[in-house]
Amino acid sequence: MRNWEKSPALLARARTPAGKVGFALLATAAMLPSVGYTAGILGAGIALMSFDPERRRRNLTLTFLAAFVFHFMGNPLVRDWKAASFGVSWILIWAGIISRWQVPLWLPHAATFTLVAALCALNVSGIRPVVMAANIITLSQHTLWRFSYWIKWRQRDSKSPAFEWICTLVPFSGGGGVPVGKGPLYMSRHEAADARALAAAQLSGLKLILLAFTWKAIEHMMANAVFGVKTLWFPWLAVEQARIPHIATILHTPLGYPLWERWLALFVELVRELLELAAFGHLVVGYFRLSGFAIPRNTDSPMLATTILDFWNRYYFYFKELLVDFFFFPVYLRQSGMKPLPRTIIATFVSAFLGNFYFHAFLYAPSLAMGSKAAFYNSVVSRTTYCLLLATGLCLSFWRSFGTKPAQLSFGGRAIRMAGVALFFALLHIWNAAPSEVTLGERTEFFLSLFRSY
Repeated sequence: MRNWEKSPALLARARTPAGKVGFALLATAAMLPSVGYTAGILGAGIALMSFDPERRRRNLTLTFLAAFVFHFMGNPLVRDWKAASFGVSWILIWAGIISRWQVPLWLPHAATFTLVAALCALNVSGIRPVVMAANIITLSQHTLWRFSYWIKWRQRDSKSPAFEWICTLVPFSGGGGVPVGKGPLYMSRHEAADARALAAAQLSGLKLILLAFTWKAIEHMMANAVFGVKTLWFPWLAVEQARIPHIATILHTPLGYPLWERWLALFVELVRELLELAAFGHLVVGYFRLSGFAIPRNTDSPMLATTILDFWNRYYFYFKELLVDFFFFPVYLRQSGMKPLPRTIIATFVSAFLGNFYFHAFLYAPSLAMGSKAAFYNSVVSRTTYCLLLATGLCLSFWRSFGTKPAQLSFGGRAIRMAGVALFFALLHIWNAAPSEVTLGERTEFFLSLFRSY
């Protein structure tokens, strides 16, 4: 499965009409459990782009817009035509503004902040406590950084047609605050240039879609067989009582569980969270590859990392890139008179702490819009702690590796380092798990309980 995209036989078969239809059908079947009936629209889009690669960007835009609207109109759990109308209008209006004028980066951020603050104020005051406001806030946050990448693109290229790149503004299947694939500049660099490159991209994309399905299946097996949560997948595996308590449960009453169970729950949660992120990232990246854009993976074997910095690069690539593009480089370039080590550490700390917190502050706004001040407060305080610890760990990791060549590690030495990195991120996740449900005091109590047996 590792070298599908390098097999001459598979590459030749992928370029046939039967191969193109096969890509669409297999991808649709693999996506169906994750995105529901929206998979039909996305699968049809793959077929359209396979047979008409010359208009790939336009076809991808039309596919994403259709999938986005269907997500809000056809999904019985959402079904919010007002939010869908707002989302499409918001995207098209900003696309027109950014295409027509030289827009500063701060403008969409100011507009989004104003919109979020106004909706939160109305709902907190009890004037209009509706789900629609939370959906609109979520949509505005999910498009904010996409607009930012568009502005960067138009600053460099103001003449290319804008409509064909609207696909990079539409949240994949209705969700995702991090722009996987970044923006038009990045996507165009990874676009297939000929039929062979398209076939290779599609083979690697199908592989990722199938991996996403596999990780999702394992995640559901864990939910049923480990946590005792019955899901639509493998409900016959569900147990009546959880074999291992979920981290959201154990955080509230850590001393009610033996020490070994607290540690086990911590590492099981890290594995579950990585599976969830990998499944989502593989699905989105896989779809872009099937469309003809061979962009890098979002999650790439983070548990093999031997340093905190390496884990962060492997864990959530496009979120790391967002922080680097909009926080690290602006700070780094402003400190031109400093030496490389302190200059890099300052930029790293600002991006991992302030940039990380700024990004997530918008994510927590819907809870405030719904009138849950406690949930918003818990999320903000927990995220602040998480960002501070993460930034400190990344800076120390960079400081230790600065100016030194990577050491040649034995198998045992590599395993020890990998275990140490996993331990750091497992402990760090204490301040990230169930952000709105657990107080800072409860998280601190759980952390301390890991080092005492009573």
